[in-house]
Amino acid sequence: MQSLRRLVVDSNMALFVYGCAVNAINPMGKDFAAIEPLLGARITAVIIFVFFTGSTPAMAMLSANVQRLRNAGKRVPYLQTYRRTRCVGEKASIASVVGIIGALRKTLSDNIHIRPRVAIPAAVTAAVNEPDPLAEMGRALLFLKISSACIATIQGESAPLSTVAGLFYALRLCVSSYFYNLPVATRNAIQAAIAARYSLIHDPMLALALYSEPFLDGGAHAGCCF
Repeated sequence: MQSLRRLVVDSNMALFVYGCAVNAINPMGKDFAAIEPLLGARITAVIIFVFFTGSTPAMAMLSANVQRLRNAGKRVPYLQTYRRTRCVGEKASIASVVGIIGALRKTLSDNIHIRPRVAIPAAVTAAVNEPDPLAEMGRALLFLKISSACIATIQGESAPLSTVAGLFYALRLCVSSYFYNLPVATRNAIQAAIAARYSLIHDPMLALALYSEPFLDGGAHAGCCF
């Protein structure tokens, strides 16, 4: 399919920009980010890592606690840099916060006993210590891992257009058949977002399929332009 796309473009017989698929998948990731509990998970992750990456003493205490846990044989990640427009970056940030939650709570506990204390905002304390934010991140994480893998594949332009269609379809099936930890309203909203964004590349895909049909004559091929 990729070879066909290059041949079509190079011969000036039709115009096809792979960005059609990428432009459909990026807004879909933004749609997901606005749906609860994905929205709450993203906000919690941002609250935590923005404070710790912006506070040198707080990050020093956190790094020391992470290293102690690693020395004890536990697999603990470091905080991952958040990228605002990247669904993949959001997944990495949320996953790192979930994986480091023990070290984060130990850091807040240690801060009580040191002088001078580090000024930790109430929003950060609530995000780290209260159970609801962590539960939201846990519910969102599996879906974010799968959706970000799909988006990363398409963004990297490493998949032919037919694979893009397969990824959209498979993602919708996964939402229908799995992720029972997500509320029904959340799954319905996710499916609606997938359906809406898939429509952006549906017509270009049909046009390319028309061009690829070996039983059509050359005149029909030459008229295929999108």
